Amino acid sequence: MTKIPRSLHVSPLKMKIVASAFVRKNLTQEEAAKKLEISRSTLSNYLSGKPVLRSNFSKICNFFNLDPETVSASPQNLLPPLQPYKESGPIIKSTVSLNQWFSEVFSDGWGTCGDILGRGSKFSALRNLGESENDAVRRAKLIALDLNHESNPFALVTCLYRG
Repeated sequence: MTKIPRSLHVSPLKMKIVASAFVRKNLTQEEAAKKLEISRSTLSNYLSGKPVLRSNFSKICNFFNLDPETVSASPQNLLPPLQPYKESGPIIKSTVSLNQWFSEVFSDGWGTCGDILGRGSKFSALRNLGESENDAVRRAKLIALDLNHESNPFALVTCLYRG
């Protein structure tokens, strides 16, 4: 696995762009650092092409309306590399017959919005969305984005209207 550096620095070829952006803000380094909620030495390091933490690099670029990919000496290090797909189990493919929903026939895993989102949860507004409409069927299902189900699932909420 490729190791991602903790810090980034401005390309020597882009220092004029960075300096120009700083001048346009019409702030001292102290004032800019205060607005950014970083130390003045971190901002000074950035402006002089010295390494700063990745999070600070992005924050400073955004503040000066600079594209991090354009000014970074190593733009390939801005984003973590994609990990190769590793199949960890069988992929279950299932189809859902949405026409059957109007006859109250649902596939496994689909439930009412109230059941899936929970009573009294922060999603209560979604749970009751349009439940008074007679020509609509609402269902929700929890979906995990990874095959190991280690990440937090999200709720897919679907509403079908009889046309």
